[in-house]
Amino acid sequence: MQTKTSSNAWKKPIASNFSIVQKSENGISAMAMKVKCTLEPYKRTHLQRLRLKDFALVERESIEFTTGLNVITGKTGSGKSVLLSAIDQITGAAAAMESIRVPAKTAKIEATFYCDSETVRKIRERLREHGMDDVANAFTKNNDEPMTVDLYRELQSTQNNKLRSLCKIANKAVPVKVLREIGMILIDFNGQNASLAMATEKAQLDELDNWANVKHSADAFEAAMQNVRIATKLVEGNIELTDEEKEEIEDILDAFDKVDPVPYEDARLKQELRAMDSKFGNWETLASAINWLTNDTAGTRTSLKEALYESKSVLSQAERRADQFRNDITTEKGNDNIITFEEDIEAMQEAVDLLHEAEAATDKAEDQIKRYMESLNTHPERKEQIQERLRDLDKLGKKMGKCRTAESMCEIAKELRDKLDAAATSEDEKEGNEKKLRSARKKAANLALELAVARRDAGSQLRNAITAAMNSLEMQGSRFDVTLSWTPASLSKSEDEDWDNAASTIAETFAKTGDEIIDLETGEMCLKANELKVPGCGEIGENENQAYLVRARGLDRATFLLAPGANEPLRPMSSIASGGEKARIHLAMKMAPAMVSEDSQTRNASSSSNPKISVFDEVDTGVGGRVGTKIGIALQKLATRQQVLCVTHLPQVAAFGETHVRVRKDAADEDGRPRIAFDSIERDSRIEEIADMLGIGDTGFENARRLLAEALPQN
Repeated sequence: MQTKTSSNAWKKPIASNFSIVQKSENGISAMAMKVKCTLEPYKRTHLQRLRLKDFALVERESIEFTTGLNVITGKTGSGKSVLLSAIDQITGAAAAMESIRVPAKTAKIEATFYCDSETVRKIRERLREHGMDDVANAFTKNNDEPMTVDLYRELQSTQNNKLRSLCKIANKAVPVKVLREIGMILIDFNGQNASLAMATEKAQLDELDNWANVKHSADAFEAAMQNVRIATKLVEGNIELTDEEKEEIEDILDAFDKVDPVPYEDARLKQELRAMDSKFGNWETLASAINWLTNDTAGTRTSLKEALYESKSVLSQAERRADQFRNDITTEKGNDNIITFEEDIEAMQEAVDLLHEAEAATDKAEDQIKRYMESLNTHPERKEQIQERLRDLDKLGKKMGKCRTAESMCEIAKELRDKLDAAATSEDEKEGNEKKLRSARKKAANLALELAVARRDAGSQLRNAITAAMNSLEMQGSRFDVTLSWTPASLSKSEDEDWDNAASTIAETFAKTGDEIIDLETGEMCLKANELKVPGCGEIGENENQAYLVRARGLDRATFLLAPGANEPLRPMSSIASGGEKARIHLAMKMAPAMVSEDSQTRNASSSSNPKISVFDEVDTGVGGRVGTKIGIALQKLATRQQVLCVTHLPQVAAFGETHVRVRKDAADEDGRPRIAFDSIERDSRIEEIADMLGIGDTGFENARRLLAEALPQN
């Protein structure tokens, strides 16, 4: 049986959370009958329905999911990635213009999640952290009771071909950033490169912290280190000055106040001086041009006058000869000569007119040049003022310690004033600052040790759980381990090859300052603000007399190790070469909570935090059919704790799905554009799909039935 979503699905309201039977256009579906058997899974957070309109190659679709294992299959190029991209974007991932189906100007994605009470609380707290109390209030009406949460995102193409997003939570507008953070609470998205990302130390420490449930402890440590930094600055302000030092500082400040420099003043004055020098050079050039125009002996104007005089003289002679010929010669031939004289006279008259125009143009050019020269008046007195001011600034800079700029003079003056003010601090205040620093360092050290112990306990549990998960994934003999270490402050960045890749803002700030502080017990300058000594750390194998570098969220550096065989040494996960091994170890990490759920002694390691919805994109990459069956069993086991959505190419994995969504290419629209569709398939349609995935001809149907029959008892 195949359930196809209708074109009106976009307008249909989501079924009630507590409705056991869900209806489709064809009546009560077999999927609904399966849901009817158990109500308990609906108490956990899960994606109920996803609606798409004009998204990528989707014209209009609505897909429903169940709380267990949802498998997504389809031929290569059918559009499975479109479905995962929609889930990714509705939870805040970056969108592209290609997400809008041509010729539409908007694409719409809407998702309805059922959220348990813990998830509702986290969403409400995150909204309030962003100052969105009006949105958060929508999650307080039921006193943190489970409820449905609607996420909405509309992608809009603007007139200038830019992409704009309109996002809503519970029908209230929110920024994309907030939508992304809410999405991180709801979904653990594992793309095709997720196993590669897990090779980084930051990702490994995050995974360990999720397992150990130490987020609050890590946050408390960061807050404690912030207090250490503040207290350090206060202690640094405890300054004692001799009378000679005070007199020297006051003398410098008196000189500073007398000159009274302004930041960037020297740069502006030098720029003005360069402009004046440039103007003077232009003035000299134009003065030379005027000389060429007006010189009495060789100037342009004199030459024009001489040329005009000679031309007029020639013109007068030509006119007299023409008059004489006109009176004395009356023959035909003479008439022709008169005509020739007339033509020559006209040409000469034109030349004279042009010389008159040139003379007028020269006069005008002279006026314009002189007017511009007036604007270049550099005012010598202003130049002298600038040079004198720059000499005063230079003299002050040398007095203040070879300061090169007015800005640095102002900064040093402020530091000197602060130094004088700090020296005036009372002894009681100084003692209070030192007490604050001792208290802040003690609290930070205690939290660092508490965090380290919790991580080491969790690391042991994680090792056992992942090893059990690897055994269930045909990785018998493989070994997994977690190492945690602290970096001594004596090591330089070059000696610590992976120096603090995950450094938090606070730690980075400490590293940049490099400020030394006083060891209040010994009086020695020995620690920097990003270093910490931890009394009692000998219990975890560290040296109590050693200072350690502060990292992103504590002092720990986490490394996941893997030995792919019984006789192979443990190596960092980043050195694993096989894509199949990487995919399986990543799945084993995600399965770890399910592997310990039966162990009452270690269950508390993971049960304290509600599991997210897990989305896997081709988690079976690089593995064969035999291992595929193991992966299917593993995903099914994980789905007993949380909802799982998985794109797969293996029929052995697809057979274990509680819900099976097939992605296919649909008939093109009336304009010939391709479309894709999503079908929730069951019974015969599911057998047909799995047989097609097997690709072994007529025997595929028999094998498909066998795979489903073998997977069914696991359900």
